Amino acid sequence: MKANTSASLTALAGAILLGLWGRVRWARALAAFAILLTGLTVIEYLTGANLGIDQLLARDSASPEGPYPGRMAPNAAQSIVTLGVAVMLYLQPRRRVASWFALLVVFESMLALIGYLLGTRSLYQVARALRISQYTASGLLLLGIAALAAWPQDTAVHVLVRRTAGGLLARRILPPLIVVPILLGFVRNAGERAGLYDDALGTALLVAGMLVLVGLTVWFNARSIDAMDEAQRRIAAENERLAAEARAAVATRDEFIALAGHELRTPLTALRLRAQLEERRTEGTRAAEARRWVQLVDRLTRLVETMLDTSRLAQQRLELQLGTVDLQALVSGTVERLAAVFSVAETSVQFHSEPDIFVRADPLRIEQAVENILLNAAKYGAGREIEVSLAREKRFARLSVRDSGIGIAPADQERIFARFERAASSANFGGLGLGLYLVRQVMDAHGGTVTVESVPGKGATFHVRLPLAEAAALPT
Repeated sequence: MKANTSASLTALAGAILLGLWGRVRWARALAAFAILLTGLTVIEYLTGANLGIDQLLARDSASPEGPYPGRMAPNAAQSIVTLGVAVMLYLQPRRRVASWFALLVVFESMLALIGYLLGTRSLYQVARALRISQYTASGLLLLGIAALAAWPQDTAVHVLVRRTAGGLLARRILPPLIVVPILLGFVRNAGERAGLYDDALGTALLVAGMLVLVGLTVWFNARSIDAMDEAQRRIAAENERLAAEARAAVATRDEFIALAGHELRTPLTALRLRAQLEERRTEGTRAAEARRWVQLVDRLTRLVETMLDTSRLAQQRLELQLGTVDLQALVSGTVERLAAVFSVAETSVQFHSEPDIFVRADPLRIEQAVENILLNAAKYGAGREIEVSLAREKRFARLSVRDSGIGIAPADQERIFARFERAASSANFGGLGLGLYLVRQVMDAHGGTVTVESVPGKGATFHVRLPLAEAAALPT
């Protein structure tokens, strides 16, 4: 191997390693060095000039194998330039084009090695005394494979590393289809040179051996893939059975929740009426105790209604009674109705609103959504003021509720709108984790949105947007 060839191959090996380590600038510099050195050699062959680079790194003498002392063979120079361009393209990254250049180098180096193995000079020698050495061809083959393996994504060889049936088949078939024909060719030539058979019989035996090889390879892999496919079908059937059982269990649970909710409504209504009657009849301490019972029954009623709404949403049976709603009056009434809750939480509410904001919505569902957001603010921002604002925003009405509580981490800001999800530990804050889920579902049903902005430790702001009512639907 010539000194310039060795330097170029070393530079390309370093470029591939540095590219894998993320040192792109140094990788490009080494690849550019290899391209420049071998590119100048190609120019020397094309023009007949001597640029003085052939013996720059090491002195060499003329020999029968080459009239140019120290100069690498033209096919070696061309392959190194091609591989250098491939590495540069990989680093761009333009991997699909780069992979074809790398595959070309792998093919050329394999041809040269096959020529050496089978004694066919035309596969590795360009002119009478210009040939790529077996060491250079081996280095190019290894570096070409290394480049393909380093960046396989979105390239022609990506299938070889995929965990799919196609990837498995390619990894099993390619090695024997490449190695065994080469070995058969070597054995065929060796037997012919030993006089065991003539050229025609050697060719026939080679073809027969390759047919047997292909047949056995296809048969073994077909059996393996068929077994894998059968196992996957069994797994898919089992998964479908488990999914059906899970769906049936969920349906049974939702039916039970709906039935339990309906059955709980009657005794809760009776309890509330009895507690209210007791509150009106008594005074002092007993009246305060009766008032606490009313609040407890109200909380239980809200939990039951939440359970029922969750069941309806799961069964897609949430019906809307649409009408033109004065959103300012609805929000203001909800704030007043929850005054006792805010008092217990030792917080106050500041409400600001633009006048005459009307939406086309189900007032009961919107009131329920607003109530859930306000209760959420009172729970997590207890002891601090809550700001509620209502304004127009293009074609939407925007309700914003800001608290100064514990806040919500960025990773949890989307998750809290899922069913039975919460950002804070249930040991510190009660609830079923359904309130914000119902808000999201109600907003989706109305063509609106609910989002949150928050910084941990600095509170949270929930924004509810509902489409404004058309002018024709507004009250006169």
